[in-house]
Amino acid sequence: MGNQLTLGIQLEPEQQQWVKAGDVLRGKVVAFINKHQNLQPRNLSIQLEMYGKEKTSKRQPKGGDATLEYQFFFVNLQLRHPDWEREIRQGVTYVMPFTIRLPTSLPSSDSFLEDSSVGSYRIQYKLRARVAGKAKKETYLRIQSQPLPDERVPCIIQPTNYALSSLRLVNRGRILLAARVEDTHVGRGEHIALHLACHNDSTAELQRVKISFVEELYWTATSTSAARLHRSRTLFCLRDVTVPGLDKSVKTREHVRSLTANQEESFHQLYTELMSGRNKVLIKLPTQMRDTYRGRIVKVIHHLVIDMKTEKTVTNPSVSIPLRIGEPAVRSSGPPLPVVLPAAPPVQRHYNPTGATAAAIPSAPSQALASVPPLEATAIPSAPPGALVFAPPLEVSLATMEEPDIPIVEAIAIPADAAFSNVVDATDNVMYLGDDAVLVVSDHDNNDHFEANFSGRAPLSALEHSPVSLDTLRREMMASINDYDIILRHLQDSAWRQLLDNLSPDNFGSLLACVNVDFDQPRVAYLLASGRPNLTCEHVAAAVRNTAEWNRTGMVKKLLPRCADVIRNDFLIRNELNDWERTVCEVDFARARETGVVPAWYP
Repeated sequence: MGNQLTLGIQLEPEQQQWVKAGDVLRGKVVAFINKHQNLQPRNLSIQLEMYGKEKTSKRQPKGGDATLEYQFFFVNLQLRHPDWEREIRQGVTYVMPFTIRLPTSLPSSDSFLEDSSVGSYRIQYKLRARVAGKAKKETYLRIQSQPLPDERVPCIIQPTNYALSSLRLVNRGRILLAARVEDTHVGRGEHIALHLACHNDSTAELQRVKISFVEELYWTATSTSAARLHRSRTLFCLRDVTVPGLDKSVKTREHVRSLTANQEESFHQLYTELMSGRNKVLIKLPTQMRDTYRGRIVKVIHHLVIDMKTEKTVTNPSVSIPLRIGEPAVRSSGPPLPVVLPAAPPVQRHYNPTGATAAAIPSAPSQALASVPPLEATAIPSAPPGALVFAPPLEVSLATMEEPDIPIVEAIAIPADAAFSNVVDATDNVMYLGDDAVLVVSDHDNNDHFEANFSGRAPLSALEHSPVSLDTLRREMMASINDYDIILRHLQDSAWRQLLDNLSPDNFGSLLACVNVDFDQPRVAYLLASGRPNLTCEHVAAAVRNTAEWNRTGMVKKLLPRCADVIRNDFLIRNELNDWERTVCEVDFARARETGVVPAWYP
């Protein structure tokens, strides 16, 4: 009998290869009516679905693959041509435009298929148009993530005291090795600025410095097992780096025996050496690399490894520095602007919390993403002259405060394991998310109605009746893609802002412990602190306790200028720091004490 209906999906030409996260996805769904028998005009509608997911597989010992999927983004639109209210004509192609503003936090498309005998993973996106029981059309999209935040995240690795010994277990003395990176946010094709410092109090000669850039891939392929697949590879290696200022001199046995544990003095000398810039190495990254990514079942981790090569029979000291790789940040021309939050406005459920303008799509995206299935652009089926019928455009986006009358809704990144929620019915211009929650959008120009169904387990705070509470926020953050955006969005809501501006020190710290990307912890802490005049040393101390070890000094440097009681209570922060961290932050404490005043509210 043949198909009654043929579907196609067309995207704008410039989006048929790559789409930038945060961009507006523009396209058309076309429906060619081959036969109109049994097609009921009032019941005919097209479901347009877009989803992003992590998909993993693992080769089973007895054959076959175990697979696991995690869906982190889903939007479901119901498209209906206005003419279908009256009749459906045979031999006519109906065209229904749509636009979807993508979340800015979507990760890049990616895949690892190089060792399929063991397992593989994909981060992929798909558009699907379907009419239940009659027709279906699918096409893949390739998404490129937003640039890295325009914010430097330095890293200073605490010196490691390596006690050297030879194969005969003879004490050869010690080597203190320290390193710092000016910015752990490194874009593809950009330079890593690495600084080294070393004290060689040993009888072993430091022969050379080796620097390696390592990429580690982790993925889970079974929901019943905690076992993870792991692949590690060195993307590049500099085997003999010349660093003239390093202390490579060999000490005598008498010197080694006379060593005293004057750690504070050693730390001060090493820190001074690190900050002097004398032992600086610039390392240029390749232009084709994966993004650093921490998903639910897929993780991509990058770090820089520095090895000090000694004699063959002696231990080789080594340190590792975490890095966050992605699209190069769009640097502002002036100094970074402080976070400025407006006075708490009325609740604006349709307000765009990011307001980000998408950058131009790169002409040469990462080769690592090349194995993602290419986008298929479907041509509009041929139709007799005059038989092409266009529907009014349907927009799926997020209204800004400057455009309050546009009847549009947001395409939200929905974590699959966030709070469970019941079905909630919504009214015009108010967004609710939950399992199969429905939002009706009205076209005020012609009174047409389109239903946009958002399915999936959504953040509890996105529901109308969700309590404004720390438990709600923690559950959101534990399953989110971008915790910074969640906090920023909530700070636009007067009820949430009242809660977040009055966090106790323990609650302040517990929220930072929920931040899924440790590079973002100081950034999120500064955002939480920006709206309150009463940030105390207790808050900073709690933040330090809940921050990744390598980022603790960065947290202190970020929050100390906003701390109101440094003069009286800086010891609360110092007590949380070790000797090295106090050395690194000493100049920040001194500066804060010079400029600080005891606030009037302090008892």
